[in-house]
Amino acid sequence: MGRLCERAKVFYSQAFTQYQDAVNHHEHEKTYLTEQFEKENTLLWGELWARDAEISELSRCTNEITFERDTLQGKVTLVERQLRDAKEDSDKYRGLHSELVAALSRIKAETEALVSSHGKEAIVANACVERASEGASPNLPRAVDRAWLVSQKQFVGGVLDGSLGGAKNEGRSPEREDVVEKGPSGDS
Repeated sequence: MGRLCERAKVFYSQAFTQYQDAVNHHEHEKTYLTEQFEKENTLLWGELWARDAEISELSRCTNEITFERDTLQGKVTLVERQLRDAKEDSDKYRGLHSELVAALSRIKAETEALVSSHGKEAIVANACVERASEGASPNLPRAVDRAWLVSQKQFVGGVLDGSLGGAKNEGRSPEREDVVEKGPSGDS
């Protein structure tokens, strides 16, 4: 029995050594795996922090881009409004220009008619003077004055009643016709 106890002690000692080696091996493996886990964990946390920083940067850039987009959209809206207002103003000015061109054309035509009318009045006055001088009437200065007064009266009357071109009486006035027909002394 002593031998058996000895053998049991040896087996026990061998088994204990094997178990102790296995425990040591497992302890080393556990330490190694724990270190590896810590390294992996540190790397993963580093990547996570880097991604968080990248996400924060992207979010900040997105916010800046959104702000710039909104600012530019506001400017575009303002420019569109200004362009629309400018177009409306341009249309107004174009309409005013057309009205002014028409008014100037009308005034030019009236002025030409007035100049032509005064030319006719000058011809009438000259005809009166010639008739008066043919008859050698002593009333010649009065006839010339009367013709001049009649033409001035017609001119002023035309201006006052808006008939600058003689539109109401087709460019003639009855008094002018009377002067031509009757002559300066009132005879035909």
